Parts: sequence; structure tokens; C-alpha cells
Amino acid sequence: MPELITPTIELYASWLDARDEWGRGTHQDGSGLRPADDVDTAAGFATWVDRLRRQGDESLPADEGWVHTTHRWIVEQDAYLGAISLRHRLNDFLRRAGGHIGYGVRPSARGRGIATWALGAMLPLAAARGLDRPFPPATRGTGKR
Repeated sequence: MPELITPTIELYASWLDARDEWGRGTHQDGSGLRPADDVDTAAGFATWVDRLRRQGDESLPADEGWVHTTHRWIVEQDAYLGAISLRHRLNDFLRRAGGHIGYGVRPSARGRGIATWALGAMLPLAAARGLDRPFPPATRGTGKR
């Protein structure tokens, strides 16, 4: 059974395996991974994981151009399957294209309903924040998220 967890350096090897399935430099929806992030070294990965954890802390300022975000990893038996993120607010870009929730599942774990499960698990967090419409208007009702 999958579960959502806070990002952790403990899954570094599994995360690297998933990243290699996607391909180096490939955008991973919902991961919070930015092109300049160094995830190839343990120290760089730890720095990235720390940033993911801090992005949800509204007592800290959000990075310029970014919004506060709660990141969760989708895991099953210590295997990283993907990521899902809940953006606390929307900027102009997210209002047009991203919505409050973004997610991605590693290629080898697709087709098992994991994304649907993760979305369902994240919706109560969105509701608790008063976010009743977590997807952008262009995708509602189209089956495309």
C-alpha cells in the first residue's frame, strides 16, 4: 500500500533510480525539482530535500517568483514512486497552468492507480486550507490534470 511522506534523504538511492527512469534533466511534475538543483551528490540532494521541506513553512519567505508548497513523496515499502505537491496560493503562472496540486509518478509505477490514490490522499490537505478548486480552470472536467 502506498503512503505519502515528507521528503527525506533516506530515499536517495531510490529517488535516483526513479530520476534515471524519467531521464536526467527531465521535468518531473510535482517534485519541486528545479534545473539548477544538484541532486547527483548526497550533499546536493540533502540541500534540495531541505528546501522542499522549508517551502511549506509559511513563517519563512517564499523564494522570489515561487509560492509556499507542501511536498509529499509517494512511497511503497521504502521505494520512491513519485511526488505530489500542494501549492498554498497561486501566482499568475499557476493560476493559468498549474493549479494548487501537481504530481508525477515514475514510469515503472504508472498504470497502477497510484496518481489517483495520491491525489485523493492530498485533497483533504487542500480542503483543510480552504482550497475547494485545486486544479486550474482549463483542466477541470477534461480528465487532463
